[in-house]
Amino acid sequence: MVMLAIAALAISQGAAQDGVKRLSFLEGNWESKETTQSPDGKPIDFTLAGTNKWILDGEYLQIDEAFEIPGAGKFSNHILMTFDKRDSVYRAWWYSSRSPRPTTFAGKWDEKGDLKLDDEAGRVRIVYHPLEPGHYTAQLLVKDGETYRERTVADYRRK
Repeated sequence: MVMLAIAALAISQGAAQDGVKRLSFLEGNWESKETTQSPDGKPIDFTLAGTNKWILDGEYLQIDEAFEIPGAGKFSNHILMTFDKRDSVYRAWWYSSRSPRPTTFAGKWDEKGDLKLDDEAGRVRIVYHPLEPGHYTAQLLVKDGETYRERTVADYRRK
């Protein structure tokens, strides 16, 4: 019985490590060409610079981003991502220079190979789409009634 418990623990730890390692496509220094929507719905283009690195013994990916949106000013984000082996979900805490509290997200990989993270209020979704090494896209979607609409689309390239 003890051997069975030890084997189960080893398998769950291995699965958690595999879960965390699936975020490796995000590691590195990035530049992203992005388009967001102004309050009146007009597209606004900007460039984001980011550095994503492993912290806390490789259990969390730390994402630091800085950008300026014309007409809105400078922004910075600090995001922590991990794999929660207990619930088998990815979790993220998104701190923004424009908010006193982080936005908390949870989600999973879908059948198309995208990582979808939803905020706990059910109003915001982030979709990461890995492409070839050194390239991925991300979408920030906001809930509009029963559907999500695209707020920001980003094309990340490793520098």
